[in-house]
Amino acid sequence: MRQRKLTYLLAIFLCSCNEDPGINLGNNYKLAYSAQEGDPIIVTDKGIRGDAPTQIIGGKVLNFAFDSTFIVVVQKDRDSIMPRYSNLSQADQAFFQSPLKQYWIIDKRAKLFFDTKTKKYSNVYGPYDKKEYEQMRTELSVPLTLDLGVKD
Repeated sequence: MRQRKLTYLLAIFLCSCNEDPGINLGNNYKLAYSAQEGDPIIVTDKGIRGDAPTQIIGGKVLNFAFDSTFIVVVQKDRDSIMPRYSNLSQADQAFFQSPLKQYWIIDKRAKLFFDTKTKKYSNVYGPYDKKEYEQMRTELSVPLTLDLGVKD
């Protein structure tokens, strides 16, 4: 009887550890961790078809800010750095030393859908360099209170 209880408790524990709850960013968005690299990424809770979570912004999220309307993100994209190196340790070192940053804005007011022609999500703006990001922030009226704390 005692062993049955222990087995049952162990099964509950293992099942509950399976899913990373991440940080809730509102409107079904969250900051989670990539299963491949362990980097922070932005995903949806339910995916576009209502099934598994959908990765919206990958790479490595360096910082983010959000309110009820917007999510702003600064990240490094592994894909823009890694292909240049055949040695994984050299690629990792180059990635962490790289000053390259990309900026994103997610407008949570708009419905999320993937456009197969443009290969982009309807309400996700980016990747941008710092200047393009600042222009789009103004265009979308992103509040100044959403500060990424990044100084270039």
